[in-house]
Amino acid sequence: MANLVSPGVQVQVIDESFYTPAEPGTVPMIFVVTAQDKTSSSGDLIVEINIPKKNQPNYIGIHALTSIPAYITFPKKIELFDISSGKEVLLSSKVMPKPVANEIPEMKMYKMPLNKKNLDKVKLVITSNKKLPKGHPAEGEPAWLFVSEIIFLL
Repeated sequence: MANLVSPGVQVQVIDESFYTPAEPGTVPMIFVVTAQDKTSSSGDLIVEINIPKKNQPNYIGIHALTSIPAYITFPKKIELFDISSGKEVLLSSKVMPKPVANEIPEMKMYKMPLNKKNLDKVKLVITSNKKLPKGHPAEGEPAWLFVSEIIFLL
C-alpha cells in the first residue's frame, strides 16, 4: 500500500492485483510500448520478438479476451513469421471463427508453434476483427482487440 500526498490532496493506493500461477515451462515477457513505438494504425497488434538463445521456446502463447458487450472481440487471425534473415517466412497461422453478437465473454490462450530451431527473431501479427458483428446493437462500429499477455512456452 502506498500513500501519495500532494498539497490539499491525499490518495491511498491499494494493490489489489492478482496473478494466476504460470504454466510450467513458461517465460514471462514484458513489453513497454509508447505511441512512438506504434508502427501501424490498423488496430492490429504487430510485435517483433528476439528469441532467447538459451531455453528456446517451442510455442508463443497469446492470451486474448472477448467481451462483446464491451466491444472486444477475439482476433480474426494470428500469424507468426521468422524474420531472422530479414525476409518474412510464415511459421504458423490460425484463423478464428467470426464473432457472434451473443458471444459469452471469455479468455483464451492461443499457442503458435515455433517449429523451426535456432530462430533469432520472429514477427507476431494479431489481426483484429475491426468491426462489431451482425446483430450487435452497435453493429459495424469499431471493435477492440485485447491481448493481455504474450509468453514463451518451453
